[in-house]
Amino acid sequence: MSRTSNMPSLVDDADVKQIGVSGKSAGGSGGGGGFGEKLKLFGSLIGIAAAIGIAVYTMTGGPPDIGEQTRYVVVKDSESGEVNTKFAFPKGERWPWTNRSTGKRTLYPVEACYWTKDNQVKLPPTYVILNSAMGKNEKTICPDCGREVRGNNPPPPAEMMAKALEDQGK
Repeated sequence: MSRTSNMPSLVDDADVKQIGVSGKSAGGSGGGGGFGEKLKLFGSLIGIAAAIGIAVYTMTGGPPDIGEQTRYVVVKDSESGEVNTKFAFPKGERWPWTNRSTGKRTLYPVEACYWTKDNQVKLPPTYVILNSAMGKNEKTICPDCGREVRGNNPPPPAEMMAKALEDQGK
C-alpha cells in the first residue's frame, strides 16, 4: 500500500485492539454482559412480543374483512315495514329482494334519517325506502320528521350526533 505522505498517521503508532462481535476486545477481559448477550436478549424479547401479537391477532380474527362487510345492507320490507340491518343481499341480484319470511320480493335498500319533528337528532334512525328505488317519480319524505330524504342522505352535524350518542348511553 503506498502512502501519499511521508508523515506518520495518528494510528501508525497507536495500540489498536480489534473489537469482536461480543463487544469485548480481542485478548482482553471484557466486563460482564457484552453487546452480543444484550443483542441476543433483545432478539428474544422481540420474538416473544411477535408471538404474542400473532396469537392475539389470530384469536380476535384479525382485521374486519371488507369484502364480507360490503355484502350486507340495511333493508326494509315495503309492505310490513320490517327492517333488517344486516341483510346479505344475493350477488348479481337487483332489488327488490325476496323476504324469506313472506316469499315476496318486497325488500328495498334504505336511507337513514336521524331527525325528529323538533329538529333534534334521534338514535336509532328512521329507515326510509326511497320512492325512486320503488320506481316512483316523486320526492321521498321521512314519516317521522317530514324532511326530504335523498340518496346518500346527509347525517346531522357531528356535534349533534355526539350529543345523541351521549344521551342514548344514559
